[in-house]
Amino acid sequence: MKNTIFKSFKFTFSLMLTVMLCLSFSTITNAASVKDIPVKKTISADITGDGKADKILITTTMDDDFRVKKLKVTVNKKTAFSKNCTDSGINYITAKYAKMTNKNEFIQLMGIGDNDYIVFNQIYKYNNTSNLQI
Repeated sequence: MKNTIFKSFKFTFSLMLTVMLCLSFSTITNAASVKDIPVKKTISADITGDGKADKILITTTMDDDFRVKKLKVTVNKKTAFSKNCTDSGINYITAKYAKMTNKNEFIQLMGIGDNDYIVFNQIYKYNNTSNLQI
């Protein structure tokens, strides 16, 4: 009888200790939000980190062979990034906006070529002094 009570106490105590440890060390994490940025369409998102929504516009110019000749990212009607894509074989551009925390927002730019080959894939962070930087 004494042995049975001791075993049940041991089991109950272990279970309670495990539950208490799990509850005391639980953390709440906020997932990152990621959204697509369509080319030639303005979206509103906070890229400058000031808490206000900014206007982000990505534009491309095409050459005679329907390949991307120039890529330009505009934030609040100011050019934040520009890239000459002549002779790089890019058919289209895809872009994503990722917000990790209040001060960590990123833009991912991908240049896609023939057969869905990724010509470039770069992640940029907006900096008020030098605009978009790697």
